This record gives sequence, structure tokens and C-alpha cells, in this order.
Amino acid sequence: MPEYAALELDLIQVQGRQEMADSEEFKTHKQNHDAFLAAYRAQDWNKARDILAHCRESDRQGLDQLYDVYAARVEEYSNNPAIDDWDGIYVAQNK
Repeated sequence: MPEYAALELDLIQVQGRQEMADSEEFKTHKQNHDAFLAAYRAQDWNKARDILAHCRESDRQGLDQLYDVYAARVEEYSNNPAIDDWDGIYVAQNK
């Protein structure tokens, strides 16, 4: 993977977040989210759509906007398939 212009900003632990990470609710959501990313990167758009619905149901972190972005990308790629050797990186067309 190519290097990007990025800087580490800080190491921060938000109070109460460890308990959330240990909760069954969060573990379920993380499984859904990870499964979605795998389907998305494998260009399995039907599976990605299905799992994205589960992500939205299990989301308690307020990721609606992120999932809206992914839903739009899934539709875009479904209608205009990516190249065969797509590496899963979305190339933004504007800044």
C-alpha cells in the first residue's frame, strides 16, 4: 500500500470506552462492520448491501453518515464496476 501524507495526532482514551469495547453489543457491531468491509473490498456488492443493513441496525456509535457514504459507493460500484485489480481504495474525485 502506498504511503500517504498523514500525521499521528495523539493517543487519547475516552472515559467509559473500554467498557463499551467489552460489551456484547459493540462486539456484534464490530463483527458486522468488519464483515461489511470484507464484502466491500471483495466487490461483493449484494453481500455488502445486506451486511450494511445489519451495521445500521447494530450501530450505537452514530456512524449513520459513514454508512451513507458506503451505501452510495456500493451503488456507484454496482453500476460502474471497479477494475479487476482494485485494491479497495476509494479515489475521491474532489477535496
